[in-house]
Amino acid sequence: AGGVHPPGFYRELWGALTTNGRWQGEICNRRKNGELFVEWLSIKRLHDKEGNVTHHVAVFSDVTEHRVETDRIRRLAHYDLLTGLPNRALFADRARQALAMAKRDKTELAVMFLDLDRFKEVNDTLGHAVGDLLLKAAAARMQDCLRASDTVARIGGDEFVVLLPTIETAENAMAVAQKMRHALLRPFELAGRSLRVTCSVGVAVHPGHGDDEKQLLRNADIAMYRAKKGGRDSVEFYRQEVVESVV
Repeated sequence: AGGVHPPGFYRELWGALTTNGRWQGEICNRRKNGELFVEWLSIKRLHDKEGNVTHHVAVFSDVTEHRVETDRIRRLAHYDLLTGLPNRALFADRARQALAMAKRDKTELAVMFLDLDRFKEVNDTLGHAVGDLLLKAAAARMQDCLRASDTVARIGGDEFVVLLPTIETAENAMAVAQKMRHALLRPFELAGRSLRVTCSVGVAVHPGHGDDEKQLLRNADIAMYRAKKGGRDSVEFYRQEVVESVV
């Protein structure tokens, strides 16, 4: 397979043949024109009457199209089609895993709820095509503000959520939120227009603001709503007294 697989892969393959007399699985191979493809390979070791190995029989089928379709379905299930960001389901899964680790290690994590201010006006005045371009560009800027271990997801419309699985202090989360807010303030050059956008961000921190991903998201949403009511273009931490003002 032209160096596509690590040496350990072939050691395991031949080990299985030696021990069990057969091996099967997916393997990446190369066509004569150099193109890579994925095949399902089944190898069986044959012996003569004395038990000596005479030859191996291999049967394979090209499963490249099946793998591409499987990857496409998996992506549809876990990623937002417009921005390429994780969707609500994948975000929730990552948040649950991060919370389990935070509880085990007794560390803090943060969840943010971010909403673009007056995004509806962009759609209404410039059209959904420009609105879509803005969402994609905003998503890319948010990703640039985060670490590889962090997650930003689009959960619908102009609503985004962010997971910081490890933070030293709550102030660290505030710094990241402000970094994203400032990144979005820079003008967007889209479809021959220069657009300016602001955002409102709510921040909830585990363990103080919630014990599971649903509670943290709900409290981050409450904090974001407070940022909206306070005049937009701001970041707010969740506070218990906020509940009384919005419920």
